[in-house]
Amino acid sequence: MSASGTIANNIIRGNRAAGGYGFNYGGGLYAQGSSLVVVGNVFLNNKAKYGAAIYFMGNTGGDIANNTILRNVASEYCGGIYMTSGSPALSNNIVFDNTGGGIQKASATPTFTHNLVHGNTGYDYSWTPIPTEDLDPGLDPMISDSDWHIPWGSPCRDAGDDSVSVPDRDIDANSRRNGTIDIGAHETTECWRYVTTVTPEKWYVQVDDDVTVTVNVKDSVTQTYPEDHPVDFSVDAGEIVSISGGEVDNPPTTGYGTTDENGDVVAVITRNSGAGWVTVTASADQTCGGEVSKSIKVYFYDPAEAEWPMFMHDPQHTGVNPVPDETAETLTLAWSTPTSGADEVETAETVRGSGWSDHNDPGGGWIFEHPFIDSSPVVFGSKVVVGTWTRGTQYPLPDEQNPATGSVKGFNGETGARLWTATGDPAMGGVAATPCIWDGKVYVGTTNGYLYCLDIDDGSQVWEPQPTYDRTDPEEPSKIVASAVVHNGVVYVGNEAAKIYAFEADTGDPVDGSPIVLPIEDHGITSLETKNMTGVSSPAIATVGNVNYLLFGCDDGYLYRLRLSDRDLTGVDLTYCVESSPTVMGDEVFIGISHNGGNQVYRLSINPLGILTSQGLGAECRATIAHCLGHLYVGVDTGYTFHKLEPDTMVDVVNAFQLTTEHYFVGSAAVSTGGIVYVGNDDGNFYALSASNLEEIATFDDYEDPWGFTNKFCSSPAIAFNVDASHNRWVYVTTRADHGRLLAFKTIP
Repeated sequence: MSASGTIANNIIRGNRAAGGYGFNYGGGLYAQGSSLVVVGNVFLNNKAKYGAAIYFMGNTGGDIANNTILRNVASEYCGGIYMTSGSPALSNNIVFDNTGGGIQKASATPTFTHNLVHGNTGYDYSWTPIPTEDLDPGLDPMISDSDWHIPWGSPCRDAGDDSVSVPDRDIDANSRRNGTIDIGAHETTECWRYVTTVTPEKWYVQVDDDVTVTVNVKDSVTQTYPEDHPVDFSVDAGEIVSISGGEVDNPPTTGYGTTDENGDVVAVITRNSGAGWVTVTASADQTCGGEVSKSIKVYFYDPAEAEWPMFMHDPQHTGVNPVPDETAETLTLAWSTPTSGADEVETAETVRGSGWSDHNDPGGGWIFEHPFIDSSPVVFGSKVVVGTWTRGTQYPLPDEQNPATGSVKGFNGETGARLWTATGDPAMGGVAATPCIWDGKVYVGTTNGYLYCLDIDDGSQVWEPQPTYDRTDPEEPSKIVASAVVHNGVVYVGNEAAKIYAFEADTGDPVDGSPIVLPIEDHGITSLETKNMTGVSSPAIATVGNVNYLLFGCDDGYLYRLRLSDRDLTGVDLTYCVESSPTVMGDEVFIGISHNGGNQVYRLSINPLGILTSQGLGAECRATIAHCLGHLYVGVDTGYTFHKLEPDTMVDVVNAFQLTTEHYFVGSAAVSTGGIVYVGNDDGNFYALSASNLEEIATFDDYEDPWGFTNKFCSSPAIAFNVDASHNRWVYVTTRADHGRLLAFKTIP
């Protein structure tokens, strides 16, 4: 802001300033060269590099009065008020519990009167001596955790400077002039009672389970907890099962209870009508009339929603966990393997080739030598499963000179402890594919050409591994690097010989009509001898007009559609090899191609199969496109950019997130419904980006692992909520290096 004016009686909460120079100052308020009156506001949980709540830049003056500034976080300097120059007047403010410091003045010459600056991490004032006109920083303002008011016994009550010009009423519309003015945004009242929740503000619980909601009533005048005080409860959905000290008098949506000796009332809530939100409201009368209330939201979820059982979460490859989630993200590492003394999760260091696929050059074109995208983690309940390599495969050496071997490993998602390791019989090849979990079983193909079915509890083989064969030698298995998908009890998987196989998921028996052999010879592919050919990308399921389709890309440059009822196959030419897997949204499909010129992302209709829109992003698109909140999210390789696209036009909605180093976005993104995009790239950084503007929220730097090897985040992350009993959000991702790692990030609401 660079104009004069007044900002009064607002709650400025949860904002973040991020970006390059000039864009990471003032998470709550940034002012430059102006004369502002900032009065009666609450600045809460804002973030910035400098001046997380308020940043006054340049010759900025004016009044900063009667604000409550708390729990703002600066990554570098000053979570509260940062002033570079100018002479603002600071009066009657509470600056409390901010990270990075309370007040910093640099070259500014502010005046101070009757502020309370207390309990800030780093410093309260960045200089000495501190202002003598302010209250002692050792005094606790006693701010409420629930609504940021000060109680009757706070040192801020009747302690302000009455000469300061402020509005007649505070942020609650209470009169400011009922005695000496208070410090902070709120005036105290003799009849104020708090109603606070003991349970978190949001709770996740499975459908048909109960959740216990505890509310607490406290008298702020006497600082006591009234016993036998009535509290009314209501829900906007679901049912109230019981209330302590009372009853459900209007079943099942309203009831009342009475407080115990600790001021607590406990209500048990359930929902039997499927997944959805329930808002629980508790209200208590005040001593001077009226009432005060508090609401919390509980989400009852279908357990299947909270898992991440396959590549990109679901058979449509949306890349989204649908559990509603608004929890902030810091990318705090909970655990990783390998760790000292722990089992290693090894993946291959593979070589990115320089060849290109030109399928319009019959008999002549290179088949693109792409790097294996290492197995992405999948999650079911408290178990995390991932495929690993124990020896790398370097192309174009023949397999007999450099064979790949690997395994599938199961881990405890909460602790990182290894539960089991499956190496297969026959022995697995390298496991580049992401496992698929269905009905307690794990399905995964390996580079030895076999599809395996494992028990998720112990990794034992459920049925005999099934081979998929080469194109020219019917007795020679062909590599599987694409992930499988299960639909209606049938598991579908493609191999590098450009064949699609179908097996009964329960028994492993081949389905009639399997395999489907793709007509790549018709599209100019004449040899698969030594080059690393993907064959087909991971298939997706689409249902259009009650007809089920299997969609998948191929290195011959085509997107194929297989009608499952009669095995009718059709394809559309996208001009270059398709390593991206399709993403289904209703009756449309989105996919990328590995082309460094022209268009790289496509929107197509499924029936009839045809191109609707295409767009160039400046570089190859091997990643699978995620779809969430009405937009598409995808990164590209040699352009080093990550994009948010409008689905109809496929154009950028905001500026792409640009890396400062020349490293690829190979891995596909995962998105939370709360607006966080998780994606890694080859420079060893794992990012949490804002889904709204692609600004960086947090970064985890894993450039070198404990052995000094450069790591690359090439997998698709997994987001899950069923890992621990509190249903916290867990995010898992793997890195690729000579020693690959599985990393887990835990976020507590």
